[in-house]
This record gives sequence, C-alpha cells and structure tokens, in this order.
Amino acid sequence: MIDPTLFAGTPYGNYTALLDFAGLLDLYHRQGLQPAIRAATGASYRALPLGDRPGSPAWLHAVQQTYTNAYRALGLPGPPDLESYDLRQEGDFASFMFQLSAATRQLRQVAGLP
Repeated sequence: MIDPTLFAGTPYGNYTALLDFAGLLDLYHRQGLQPAIRAATGASYRALPLGDRPGSPAWLHAVQQTYTNAYRALGLPGPPDLESYDLRQEGDFASFMFQLSAATRQLRQVAGLP
C-alpha cells in the first residue's frame, strides 16, 4: 500500500493523471482502508464511487462523504473540508491534494496499517 503523501504528487492540469489518481483512491478505500477499519473496529463504512468524473462537484461530494463515513467508523471527529475546492484552480488543487493526503494518512495510521 503506497504512502498517501504521494497523492500530493498528482500533477495539476493533467486530467489523465487525475483520472488515474481517482481510480487509485477508490481502490485505496475498497481494498485497503475498508478491510483494515473493519478488522480494527468491527465497523464498516460506505465508500461512494470515486473513480468517475474526478474534480466535478459530485466527485468532491463523494470524496467528502466517503471520508466522513471512514472517520465515523474509526470514532474520529469529522475529516477536513474536502468538498469546497475548485480543482481547476492550481492553488485549490494543491490544497485539496495536501488535505486529502493528510486525511488518508490519519485514517491509515488509526486503522493500524503500516
């Protein structure tokens, strides 16, 4: 399982890279975090589809809901805001990727993943 800090290396302005990242994020939840959280707490969480239309408002909402669900399953206070970004803006893109990588790293650590 890759270190989520690498998420921040997704290049701005490259839709193909963002699409690849979205698929990776979906798999990260479904094959990594969901099983680990279920093993650690006995709780499961709903991961919304994250591989489609990355960067759109609907996709950002799905990301926010997935992280809210995962945080709840671990008994953590809510995640940072991951929804109110405009990923067409370079600064927003960088901030979003930083926040997302930090939130994912926290979930990974609390779930007991290396």
